[in-house]
Amino acid sequence: MFGPSEIQTTNYGNTHHRSVNFQNLLRVTTKLFRQKFEIPDTFEILFVTGSGTLAIENVLASWGGSFATDPDDDGEFINRLRRLCTFWASVGYRHHQKILNCFCSYETAESRPTNNRSAAPGQTKFYDMVSAFPFYPIPDNASVWVTVTGKALGVAPGLSVIVVKKVLRNLFKQTALAGSELSLRDRINFAQCNETPHTSAIQLFAQLRSRLMEFDLKEHRLEILTRRKNIIDAVSDFPMSIMGEGPVITFPCGMLSERFAGKWGLYRGKRGYQVFLWSGRDEDHGDFVRDLSKGNY
Repeated sequence: MFGPSEIQTTNYGNTHHRSVNFQNLLRVTTKLFRQKFEIPDTFEILFVTGSGTLAIENVLASWGGSFATDPDDDGEFINRLRRLCTFWASVGYRHHQKILNCFCSYETAESRPTNNRSAAPGQTKFYDMVSAFPFYPIPDNASVWVTVTGKALGVAPGLSVIVVKKVLRNLFKQTALAGSELSLRDRINFAQCNETPHTSAIQLFAQLRSRLMEFDLKEHRLEILTRRKNIIDAVSDFPMSIMGEGPVITFPCGMLSERFAGKWGLYRGKRGYQVFLWSGRDEDHGDFVRDLSKGNY
């Protein structure tokens, strides 16, 4: 319970990814995503059937220049992004001299937002927003960003999103990747016809469309802040404090017993047990907070 992804089910008839039905579904879903999160028309919205990591590698593999990360930034996810940059720099070819500056906006394992202090004006900037979105706003200087729909948006896992400035199209031109799942250029081209280059998880698009129609960003953020405050208040007398801020609470190792964590089915991260505050019903969170308040954890 309260894990990173909640599974829901939605049926979407008899169709396939080259049908008019799917083209309409993709068109409407893209339009809703753009409207709901106020994404300017100067950006492409591209959907990837797969994880956030796959979407990140779409960007890195297709980039025709070099990469940079903040050497002073440290954390599990920025370090993984740095390793991926190193790998794709070693196997890709360059057709321009632009640098893609890469940032991780939220270190989930530590429940810690990052300040991206090296994002200087005029640079091409790429943000991993997988767990940060939509609680944290997209940075104004973002040229490319990636998130998933299977976390805070409440869709079943398996669909990610790449948002990229249209003026950057020609910089993602790894022709050797044509036909590959990693070709961002293919995704951009197919999106012009409301299609995806490969077989898509149609049911996930249908779930996302339904979810976006009812999603309220202000209510979402308020719900997360309220749930966080209630949990903090419930353990305020405990000598060990929970970690970080934002949409994920991390109870440091040793703060919660395995018995208590097992009772509530808590997700075990590298720094301790975690509660993903977008997940679960209000009734479940109320019961969880009351159990915490008893002090027997």
